[in-house]
Amino acid sequence: MTEGLKLLDLQHNLLIRTFDDRLGTAPPNNTGTKVGRVLDIGTGSGIWAIDFGDEHPESEVIGVDLSVVQAGLSVTSEFISRSHYLKQNSEVRNMYSNLNLGGYVEVNDIDAVPLSDDGTLTEDTDLMKSVRLWHEGLAGLGRHFQEFSRFKDALVKAELEDVHIKRYRWPTNG
Repeated sequence: MTEGLKLLDLQHNLLIRTFDDRLGTAPPNNTGTKVGRVLDIGTGSGIWAIDFGDEHPESEVIGVDLSVVQAGLSVTSEFISRSHYLKQNSEVRNMYSNLNLGGYVEVNDIDAVPLSDDGTLTEDTDLMKSVRLWHEGLAGLGRHFQEFSRFKDALVKAELEDVHIKRYRWPTNG
């Protein structure tokens, strides 16, 4: 296993701890919930898809990632789990069109813009200056870093209902 995949597996374990020993927060993650088809977009090492399949053996779980060439996807799903890097509104619309009526979408992502609980991380710190330069560099390339403030609007615009945004804290330094 490559170092990158090991890191993704560690991140997966941190998410499980964050979600109180669950694979996610949407109802299909609840113990005993019967789920048909599940699509894990950005599956990385596949550990989430494997764990979900172990917890829900009745489910057909498909994990896709850029590292594997996939044929066109035409199945509908009852649950779509999206890990990291929700790119465009069109991606959200594609999720909606591949979702069964009454199905769920769960998006888990990590905000690369650091925050502090005590206000010590101000705009003039070196860390925040580097984040600002990173944003400017991406903008110069015609790309934009995912802003969490846009998640809810994108999901609602795609006609998803009952959208919830929950932020969790991860310590990154001592």
